[in-house]
Amino acid sequence: MFGPSRGERANTGDEKVASAVKTDFILSAEIMAITLAAVPDGSFWMQALVLAVVGIGITIAVYGVVALTTLAWLLPNTMEVQLSAG
Repeated sequence: MFGPSRGERANTGDEKVASAVKTDFILSAEIMAITLAAVPDGSFWMQALVLAVVGIGITIAVYGVVALTTLAWLLPNTMEVQLSAG
């Protein structure tokens, strides 16, 4: 009755995920363009290697931060549940 319905909340969540994916794609493209600009004189294979290394490094960094953030959120909440149960 008050606030959004379950369906509206699901749509809002789907919209947020879609927006995050679009933003991630745009940022990734920008990082790759900057990387290519930094290695303009390299051969095709050198540019491909640099792009692969940067792409993998950025992916590990981003998902590492997400994992650490999630872990930092989960640990205190898990401890609270265990303390209240015990």
